[in-house]
Amino acid sequence: KIIDCQLIIEKIYSFTNLINKLKNKNYILNLNEINQIKLKLNTYIDNFNSNKYNLDKLNLHNKSLIINLLKNIKINYFN
Repeated sequence: KIIDCQLIIEKIYSFTNLINKLKNKNYILNLNEINQIKLKLNTYIDNFNSNKYNLDKLNLHNKSLIINLLKNIKINYFN
């Protein structure tokens, strides 16, 4: 007998897709996109401190930093 069931669907974004979204000044990242950016950065960069880089506030001020980090990770780990 099943009492309760829950299905969680999460869209997985590629590095290229996330970079393109960040480049668009008018696009507002959703929570899933922000979490995937954090995961990608924290997974592939040694000693990456999310508090230091304040990844909870992905805004126009640090988008260029995040874009460059994602590009470097993509080049170094996926080419």
